[in-house]
Amino acid sequence: MYLAWLDARDFRSYTRVQFSPSEGVNVLVGSNGPPGIFRFAGDEHSAKQDPILPGRGGVAADTATLRWAATQNPDQVYVFEGEELTNKFQLPANKSIYRNGLLSFAPAGAVGVVARDSDKSEDDTWLIQYEKEEGKSTPAIRNLFKWNRGRMLDFVVGPRMYWERHEPSTYESVY
Repeated sequence: MYLAWLDARDFRSYTRVQFSPSEGVNVLVGSNGPPGIFRFAGDEHSAKQDPILPGRGGVAADTATLRWAATQNPDQVYVFEGEELTNKFQLPANKSIYRNGLLSFAPAGAVGVVARDSDKSEDDTWLIQYEKEEGKSTPAIRNLFKWNRGRMLDFVVGPRMYWERHEPSTYESVY
């Protein structure tokens, strides 16, 4: 079923295609090919529909709910609940979407986005968190940290892990 849809849209020839399964039978698709964010429901009708968002971008879904998100260049993040747009965030000033849009949902429902400095091509990447707080009209935006390791291809946000402290052994060998 999915292959028939890919044949219809011919995404196979593009180098960056992001698939994200969402609640039910929907699959979200964003690529560096035909512009747009597509939502495929596993039927022929959805394979022929226009994109939900017009530009190229990344996609992520919260598989436990109907929430999903997509990026649109240069600095927009859209969050949906099923078909309904619930939030639209803008990256902080002087930040742009990194590599066509890398984003992920955190277990508590916040959206993590990878951004870069607008005046740089692929260096100086930052992880930014958007969280809609109850009773507030604007989201809480936090710069989590600067990523200064290798080029980031994707990321996943998991629950916080509490590790036991490493205490060096006080055992002394008699030899």
